[in-house]
Amino acid sequence: MTLLAALLAGLLACDTSTGPTAPSAPTATGCDAHADPAVADYCWMREGAAAADADEAAALCERARSYARDCQSQWAAARLTSDLSTAALLAFCGDNPDCAFQVLDGRPDADVLGQIAACEAAGPYADDCVVHALSRWRQARPDAAEVARVADAGLAPLEVGRVVAAVVACQEVGDCGDHPQLSAACASALAEIARTPSICATDPGRAPPGRP
Repeated sequence: MTLLAALLAGLLACDTSTGPTAPSAPTATGCDAHADPAVADYCWMREGAAAADADEAAALCERARSYARDCQSQWAAARLTSDLSTAALLAFCGDNPDCAFQVLDGRPDADVLGQIAACEAAGPYADDCVVHALSRWRQARPDAAEVARVADAGLAPLEVGRVVAAVVACQEVGDCGDHPQLSAACASALAEIARTPSICATDPGRAPPGRP
């Protein structure tokens, strides 16, 4: 049997229509019955992603071995609209940064500063998490008090400084604040915008013509 045929056979054998197998007593004739370990792992991933709760998902995802982290990410992503708290989903993700990034990006904190602080859990994706948070914040067209609050907090100064500069130059709201590193990044970005005014033409938070 070719590898492709084995994979297809594995997919067909992973029947989740009646729900996942209880993690305490996985069936020997289920996913582990596949001779190809990769097919067995993939099968357990599908079972884990469909698990009813976090404990069951954790046990099944562990059996997915090479697909364990994909299993975690799929289970958490599918429950972003559930009643589970963001803290509970992040706890389930553990040290899986891809899983954590999906949760944080799909469940952003209403306070941009809270979101920026939480982005640390996304590990190598923390910068992307921060950029996405700031993009949402800028598009919401913050007022001068909000710009000052975010600028003076000094979190992620390089990233925040650049976005504050875009708000100051393109939306004509607020200033760079007094935080040394952040205000320096903001001033540098303002100089760049001054050299390239067209940057503001595509600013997502810019008010339409005639709107204050």
